[in-house]
Amino acid sequence: MSAAHSAASEAVVEGTNAKQVRAWSRYQKYLGIIGIHNDPFLDNFSRVKKTKILSAFAHAIREGRLCDGAHRKAIKSDSVRSTLDLVSQVYKLADRADPRLDRDGKFTLLLQCQLRGYKSADPPVRPQVAMTASILRRFYSTAFSDFDRALCELFIGAFFFVMRSCEYVLVQGPRRTKLLTVGNIRF
Repeated sequence: MSAAHSAASEAVVEGTNAKQVRAWSRYQKYLGIIGIHNDPFLDNFSRVKKTKILSAFAHAIREGRLCDGAHRKAIKSDSVRSTLDLVSQVYKLADRADPRLDRDGKFTLLLQCQLRGYKSADPPVRPQVAMTASILRRFYSTAFSDFDRALCELFIGAFFFVMRSCEYVLVQGPRRTKLLTVGNIRF
């Protein structure tokens, strides 16, 4: 394994650990707010009570009540789910049952419905504006040096091969774009 690959792997692990620590500290903060101070794994609670506490924690995360003042806004459903996943990992590491699961080992119905409701209430994703070939042509025409022109040629080549990959994707239903061919590209 190369040194660069090893450093990248360590950075990923470090980032994941930091997220897990942040999620667990928010969970402990929430438990303190509701008056549970000496039972972080809720060992003295039934499975149903654990689920309800985890559901209330998810709602506090959703509302941004456990975040810094600068980040106080509705948190997206995927982030709430991720936080619950990270908290459950700590449970598993401590050799405790996953509080998200019911007796059958499936995600509890309460959390499923709650997260589904959050997802439907999330604002729609705004699609990014696509880069068109005319923009690449404009970049090329405004290039000052040989290096800039070479970069633009690489951009155009990459654009061609990205568009070409659409030919190999199976699409259900009517297509809304025309296939790009070599005859459509000017160098």
